[in-house]
Amino acid sequence: MPASLSAAFEALLPNGKVLQAWGMTELQFGACSRPSDAREIRFETIGRATPGTELRVADTDGRVLPDGETGELQVRGCSLFSGYEKNAAINETSFTADRWFRTGDLASMDAEGNVRLRGRTKELINRGGIKFNPIDMEIAIAGHPAVAQVAIAPLPDEVLTERAACFVILKPSASLSFDQLKSFLAERNFAKFTLAGAPRNRHRDADDTDPQGHEGRSRAAISQGQCRPCQPGVIAMSLPLPLPSSRADIAQIQSEQKKKAFARAKSIPWYRGKLDHIDANALDDPSEWGKIPILDKDTLRKLTHAEFLAAFCAVPGAEIAEYWRSGGSTGQPVFYPRTRDDLHFAELSWGRSFPCMGIGPGDLCHLSFPLGVHPAGQVWARSSRLFDVGMIWVGAGNSHSSAAQLDLIQTLQPTVFIGMSSFALHLANLAEAKGIDLAASSVSKVVCSAETLSAAKREKLARFWGAEVFDVFGMSEAGLMGRRAPPTTAFTSGPTCISSRWSIRTPASRWRTERSAPCA
Repeated sequence: MPASLSAAFEALLPNGKVLQAWGMTELQFGACSRPSDAREIRFETIGRATPGTELRVADTDGRVLPDGETGELQVRGCSLFSGYEKNAAINETSFTADRWFRTGDLASMDAEGNVRLRGRTKELINRGGIKFNPIDMEIAIAGHPAVAQVAIAPLPDEVLTERAACFVILKPSASLSFDQLKSFLAERNFAKFTLAGAPRNRHRDADDTDPQGHEGRSRAAISQGQCRPCQPGVIAMSLPLPLPSSRADIAQIQSEQKKKAFARAKSIPWYRGKLDHIDANALDDPSEWGKIPILDKDTLRKLTHAEFLAAFCAVPGAEIAEYWRSGGSTGQPVFYPRTRDDLHFAELSWGRSFPCMGIGPGDLCHLSFPLGVHPAGQVWARSSRLFDVGMIWVGAGNSHSSAAQLDLIQTLQPTVFIGMSSFALHLANLAEAKGIDLAASSVSKVVCSAETLSAAKREKLARFWGAEVFDVFGMSEAGLMGRRAPPTTAFTSGPTCISSRWSIRTPASRWRTERSAPCA
């Protein structure tokens, strides 16, 4: 745990102290700091060995290193396991000749036996034959006033073997250029070989959650290629939408965003004068929130597109990147504007449906939704890259015939079918007529949306496809907001983002939309 976090936590405990402990499944409890230790020992080290445990720091040749030098932390003692079950090869490399266990942790030890963790042996970056540990640089960057989170990981390089890639999430409204970051590190005496020139490519962490580096997250996912190209000249960063961890977090998010959305709504022509009787400081009160006039889709459909934009759009036309169609299959459609910022959050909202359904790296999806102005197909397909999910952009039957789609399924062998339930049943019936057994195909999951999925239809789909069936709920106005799979009979809500720069309150959602507002 970073010393700054320990200090901040202890400041909240007037009668308590923060201690650190270290252990592993192979050992249980191996080291800890003590209440009598000085602050710097409790905040910056994992303390000393526990009774019955011995710790040492050694180099790659097994030589015990002097105090203060960094090497591999090794351990032995009464609670250490005897070895991994039925894995002689791993046991041979996991123990030294004198039966010390090699933890894989990089550490240094002072004269009193207090241990400072420095990273993992596998996290060393080999830049042109010079190996260095990124954790010290991570800690330094984490101290920059503009930085919220940071992780450094190795990326392959044809000349140097590896290059160091820095993944940063900035604090709200903060800015930091690559050159500014280099100057910041140079002022702190980091060796020049660790500070490369502007890289040929920028990358960003595909996981929208947080690069946590020294704070605990493994860099393996990043170094093994789970990253994506970012716009040139931009420090790589994830979308700032961490998942809420509790109902209290959700309530706090909603409370904060209601105020922003209310202020935005008051600025657009449609609501001008209609919200003056509402107390902006009491929006968490359901009775006060309920005073906001409801606007239904039937009212919107009576407006021309020009009238709709004039009444609701809060940005100039030059900022609109796309329009998304809503309105279902009947009635006058409504075309909602989306800005470029909106699209980042939209992809994240759609993409988060994949892990909710157990779809991830190694999966290949056959997507048969229409690919056009309605967002379901094209945004779902685009979002797959954020989660390393393979995607076949097939489209509906009017772009690829039903027979052609069956051929694609047999040839490309996707693991997931995504489409309307009626079309999935149609393909199943066609396959049966052609003597094709879909239940024996590669597809193990069928994901449906955009129409009601009855229990009888679900049962048929599961039987014909031999697959687990998911029902997903979403709206053009928001994103994907829930999924359902047996044995549940209700939707499990997932985190979504209502992020368009226009403001509407509908009877169904009871939400007011506003730009870049995380909600759940």
